[in-house]
Amino acid sequence: TLPKFDEPERRDLSFKLKPGQVIEVDNPHGSVFLRFGGYEHTLDIRATIQQPKDAPRFAFAPGVQGGRFVATVSLPGDGVRAEGQRIDLVLYVPEKHALKVRTVDGGIESRGLKSDVDYGTQTGNISARGTDGTIQAETAEGRIRISLNEGARAGSRQRFATRTGDIVVGVVDKLDAEVLLATSGTITTDYSIAVEHRDRAGEAAGDVDL
Repeated sequence: TLPKFDEPERRDLSFKLKPGQVIEVDNPHGSVFLRFGGYEHTLDIRATIQQPKDAPRFAFAPGVQGGRFVATVSLPGDGVRAEGQRIDLVLYVPEKHALKVRTVDGGIESRGLKSDVDYGTQTGNISARGTDGTIQAETAEGRIRISLNEGARAGSRQRFATRTGDIVVGVVDKLDAEVLLATSGTITTDYSIAVEHRDRAGEAAGDVDL
């Protein structure tokens, strides 16, 4: 018997942030999508909830904790989702608010952010385009797609790591960078590059520092 669902629930929330306040998102029960939210210190969140009838409801009450703005999704009891139950978040992030996002099997996708970002997931995929800031991205089994076509900040350090997935990084023709790669798989490039091989230079397959 298939579970019975209520109509998807949508919640729109808005919060005023202090200048430079760090944003932390922990959603083990779905995906997180991030978009540029403007130049004022206002964070808008849209949550879409798939809720089977009679299943425990998600706890989601974003707010300030220890000086940081924290948005955490949890379930009561053992925290196990019912079949088909999930919550997906869309955040509109204002400029210059560093961001840390964690999921379990949900994806993380961002576009046009003007902040330093730190993304981590266990089996989900990570995608980031048009980021004006440093990017740290790590997944155990998912793939990583990063576009640096707008260029990377001079002197910045970007790190992308996955154990079993693929990493694809798009860059501009005139990118001036030192790239360190460690993988047990295949490395391909559309550019002419000088390669210096170093045994045991890295530990994780697909670990890329750019």
